[in-house]
Amino acid sequence: MRVLDLPFTKRLGITKSELKPYLLRLQFSNENTNHIGTIHGSASYSLAEITSGYFLNTNFADIADDTLPILRNASIKYKKVVCPFYTPRQNSLTPPSTTFSSS
Repeated sequence: MRVLDLPFTKRLGITKSELKPYLLRLQFSNENTNHIGTIHGSASYSLAEITSGYFLNTNFADIADDTLPILRNASIKYKKVVCPFYTPRQNSLTPPSTTFSSS
């Protein structure tokens, strides 16, 4: 199954990024924020994990429907809070219509 078609991926609002073909993005919404108004750590972790599945689906498309990738081990180290429209490996992006302060 393709990771972008998974119900969990859709529930989080994870979609393809327009920035680069192999990146996904997590749209800022009340459903994936924490108690301080930033994207919840588990949501950003899910974005990273789902992006790895997307990478495998994309780069091994000929066997993607016949294989079952399983994440065996992972760790994450949070360095910054995540603001609206976060894409892995880049700073957070704030859409023009959104005002956000992390201070």
